[in-house]
Amino acid sequence: MTATVTVLSFAEPHRSTPHAEWQQVYVDDRRVEVLALGEGEPLLFLHGWGLSPRAYLPALRALADRGHRITAPSLPGFGRSDARRNHDHSLNGVADHMIDALDALALPDALPVVAHSFGAGVSLRIAALRPDLISRLTLISPVGGAAHGPAPWPTLLTGMLGDARSRVAVTGLWDFLAAARRNPAALTTSGLAARAADSVTELQAAVAAGIPVRLVFAAADHVVRPGDLPTCAPRITTETVPGRHGWLLDEPRRFADLVATSPDPVAITA
Repeated sequence: MTATVTVLSFAEPHRSTPHAEWQQVYVDDRRVEVLALGEGEPLLFLHGWGLSPRAYLPALRALADRGHRITAPSLPGFGRSDARRNHDHSLNGVADHMIDALDALALPDALPVVAHSFGAGVSLRIAALRPDLISRLTLISPVGGAAHGPAPWPTLLTGMLGDARSRVAVTGLWDFLAAARRNPAALTTSGLAARAADSVTELQAAVAAGIPVRLVFAAADHVVRPGDLPTCAPRITTETVPGRHGWLLDEPRRFADLVATSPDPVAITA
């Protein structure tokens, strides 16, 4: 594959900080849009299925205010990123695409990664394939550990946006409808991949590579379940927080607090 990068920058007229930039990375002639936000410690964020970084902006701004330089790409087929040329929108295929995008961006090696849902499953595959890119993983409601079968289709989007106030929910719904209109095959294929995912092997590989892994599950999450993920390898930090699958969309301060803290491991039940 070939990969190039251009940078488009805009100032938000009603916000003094943090300044946001949108970059465009081209992987195999397919555009990947990337949000860059804030200044300070570099951090990579990967979003959930059907959405884009726009739905997470309140949470990402709160994190940037804590002193982070956030890089948040739209995964292929979502936001304004093109679908993959080879139509492979499995977790492995998306991970391959994002590795090329990250290489093109020339980010600092060994970034801390925070990821949600589908993005967390992609992050685990990146860690398994290229552990040199990741220093630690904070995975919020990661796909790939469903102990009782995949969630029904109707619960996926409602679970993602269920805790969000109207403005955030509208942004998320707009993301989803735009993806459904522009890239329906990518949306469907990636959704099927997320529902059927088994991330145990990739999580074990990440731990074996020496990457600290923190799993965060929501107490009222009906979209994903912990399954075997918390217990499949040693030294995995696990915890349960209040809320449903998409709680971080509408609770930016709690999200920033969670990322900034390092709690002791707690028991997780499937």
